Amino acid sequence: MPKRPRSCDLGVDRCPPERRHLYLVLDDWLWGYSIRKLDLHQAIAGNISGEGAMDAGTEQPPPQILSRLQAPRGLPSHFAAIGTKILAMHPNGRDLPFFFCNSLFPVFDIGELGLIFGPRPKADWVDPIYIPAGGDRLFALACNSFELLSPPPLGEPSNGQFRQWSWCRLPKPPFDSKCIPSYAVHPDGTTVFVSVQTPTFAGTFTFGMAEGMRKWRAHSVMLPFDGCAHYDSHLDAWVGLSGTPGTFGHLCSFGVLPTCSDASDEVKRPVMKLSKEKLFSEQCHMGATLVYMGGGGGGE
Repeated sequence: MPKRPRSCDLGVDRCPPERRHLYLVLDDWLWGYSIRKLDLHQAIAGNISGEGAMDAGTEQPPPQILSRLQAPRGLPSHFAAIGTKILAMHPNGRDLPFFFCNSLFPVFDIGELGLIFGPRPKADWVDPIYIPAGGDRLFALACNSFELLSPPPLGEPSNGQFRQWSWCRLPKPPFDSKCIPSYAVHPDGTTVFVSVQTPTFAGTFTFGMAEGMRKWRAHSVMLPFDGCAHYDSHLDAWVGLSGTPGTFGHLCSFGVLPTCSDASDEVKRPVMKLSKEKLFSEQCHMGATLVYMGGGGGGE
């Protein structure tokens, strides 16, 4: 009798991969946003078998709705994520529901399927940039302020009082947040790299969280990305969408910059590499986002 084909002969791992999901916040509800859940295992399996392949002219149904959030539409920059938590830090306004008060904002935990509340930033945010660091911390950068959000430590509440999240004000950035084309975080989660492009300056500012390092430092090297870049441990480099003119639509990798050099130190520019494939055209470039899915790259 012919031998029964083994799973490795079919190009499939013997052990089934861990079920993974991607959560999308979409501006597709009349009163606000929908949080949708995409099963990556099912999507990949469908593409491999051909059952989930998209035919020309065929519109695929959107992922299932996990929850909905009433908030002013058209403000996607006020959403952020830390670990399994989605934070909705929309500005105050009369059209906000009651829980968007002056001091709190809602946090949806996709792991616990629960709603909790976090303290609002101390500053008044306009066009904020939220930068996750270390898996459980969040830097918030705006035009005239810079803060760090830290979650409460693990443990049971004492005396009926829960330990709350807290914001820590950090030194203000010496630049306008509207002039930031790209940013990244060092693999150890302690240093933020923010590239700035102005008529008089093109380079990268760093801010470290270690003792004695909590100040902005300017460097001449410019990050070659468009938006956020993520660390990949296999490449030992940051990976993001290319922001270099003429290379839009390509993935880009760039070596991690050192954290302790002063502005006067000469920093050797790391090697930049581009993907051969062009993922999308320049017409779609403004709406593209690279999502970090954890796993092999960097700390989760």
